Amino acid sequence: MSKRRSVLLGVGIALVCVVALFLVGRWVADTPSSSKPRPIPPETAKAGEDPAADRLEVLSDSPTGPELGSLAEAIYRDIVDAQAKGIEKLARNPVHPGRDRLQQRMQNETFEETFLNLTEFWSVAMTIPLMGGYAFMPGRYDSDSVFLREALGVRKLLSEARAEPVRTASFLREQMSEMIKTYPAVRAEYIRMFENAPDGIVEGRIPMTDHRLRSAAAMYLLAELKDFDSLPMMMSLLPPEDKAFDNPDVPVNPKFVFYSMHRLASQMPEQTLSLKAREALGEYLALAKDKGVPEARSTTVTSWQAHYHEGDFRRMMPQQGLDLTNEPTFEMTVYPPLSRLTESDLRGLSSTLESFVRKAFPTVLAE
Repeated sequence: MSKRRSVLLGVGIALVCVVALFLVGRWVADTPSSSKPRPIPPETAKAGEDPAADRLEVLSDSPTGPELGSLAEAIYRDIVDAQAKGIEKLARNPVHPGRDRLQQRMQNETFEETFLNLTEFWSVAMTIPLMGGYAFMPGRYDSDSVFLREALGVRKLLSEARAEPVRTASFLREQMSEMIKTYPAVRAEYIRMFENAPDGIVEGRIPMTDHRLRSAAAMYLLAELKDFDSLPMMMSLLPPEDKAFDNPDVPVNPKFVFYSMHRLASQMPEQTLSLKAREALGEYLALAKDKGVPEARSTTVTSWQAHYHEGDFRRMMPQQGLDLTNEPTFEMTVYPPLSRLTESDLRGLSSTLESFVRKAFPTVLAE
């Protein structure tokens, strides 16, 4: 009897459970739930075939999602797709960690701090690999030209200088003047370091290198800002007759000095000049044309805040999909090679250019 009761009790409990589950299922089916999957609209593709459609469906939980009109939905889809593509690009082409750290460091720097930090290891180390095989030799025309074009710090300085030309030009002239005064002592110290170094290898920080890089950067930026008032100071760096044109006694390579002055003279507004100065400028420009002084080239480069450098090798790899279309860019000037100009050409050009500067700034040079 006891066994029969147990069997009946078990069957009863099972029936109750089945009925309970059935009732719960009906209740869940009849109750609205935000977790219930939405049906995919007929106009969208199947899941997995159109990632943008899937992302739109997921993100339509926003308040405006269910009420989107056709135009708003298309705009919303484009925004979501652009954000997803940006994330995918960064995931496939990660930003160089050194570039990322340098950008974060410069983000918190003033114009003055960035200028002084151009010669720090983290800045130089990120620039040398971008020089395309040119040797890093501060004080050489070709090395300085390429280094300044590629240095992230110079791109930041140029962007900020264009926004505040008066203040930044004043700072750059002050720095340039100070480095011209102190360079002879700095170079003498380097010679002592070299003579006392084992095997002629100078280790550690070299102040002369700092002077050369910063001086070239200051001169380049002043030329970019069309700071005509800096011409007399630049002229003081041109080599005298008894010195070779690659004079090591000045912080900036004389070829770099000449070309920076050439750029300024070529852009100088003639209406601000006296008659004698205009005649001297015309004489110089005619000689420059006759000698074939090459024109500077303006080129588009990625800004210092961009994720990638315009020459990133991954752009040559189609499978990487590295597109710079949405990266911030700006224009900067590239100094051309001057190898076709002989030393005789450079001396004649510099002499004529110096004559023009003396006529254009007689009061300044008389002080």
